[in-house]
This record gives sequence, C-alpha cells and structure tokens, in this order.
Amino acid sequence: MSITDRFGHTDIIRALVSAGADLRATNPDGYTALYLAESKNQAAAAAVLRELGAG
Repeated sequence: MSITDRFGHTDIIRALVSAGADLRATNPDGYTALYLAESKNQAAAAAVLRELGAG
C-alpha cells in the first residue's frame, strides 16, 4: 500500500483496506502506510488511513 499512500490515492487506499489490507503492515524499512503518507505531506491519504483505523 505504500505507493498509494505516498501519492495520495485515497480511493485506492479505501479499496485495498476493503479488500483486507493490513493497516499495521510495514515496508522492508519498518514504516507503516500512515508514517509514509505523513512523511510525504499527503494529508488526504493520512486522514483516510486514520479514518480507516491506522494509527
């Protein structure tokens, strides 16, 4: 999911979570989707991730 959160694709984030994506999963560097969205200033993606339960 890290590509979608870094580029703000909120519709794809919602679809992935709806299909069972784990919001607590980390990339090989240990970062979550929420961390990556916030670190890339993707406020909309971060808000959707929080709304869906990331945190």
